[in-house]
Amino acid sequence: MPSSQRIKPAVFLIDIDRFMELEERVGHSAADSVLLAISRRIARIMRPLDTVARLQGDQYAVILGVRGRRGQDRRDREQIRKALKSPFNFGWRG
Repeated sequence: MPSSQRIKPAVFLIDIDRFMELEERVGHSAADSVLLAISRRIARIMRPLDTVARLQGDQYAVILGVRGRRGQDRRDREQIRKALKSPFNFGWRG
């Protein structure tokens, strides 16, 4: 495989701020719905060589199989950040 086609993975760790406060306010079941929505938003950004895993509680690891394109990991990271920054609407108030 030519060097320009080699896979150069990028690893991101994501920790959801103030998640425990949310869980206390809305309950365990509703907070689990938030975690599922977070996982789905991240997964929509993923490509076939990428992986997302929930590590524990409100922590995720994302492995992006970046192909030698300069700056692609930064663009992917920003895309994930924007996806998670958008409000979540579940029909209940927190």
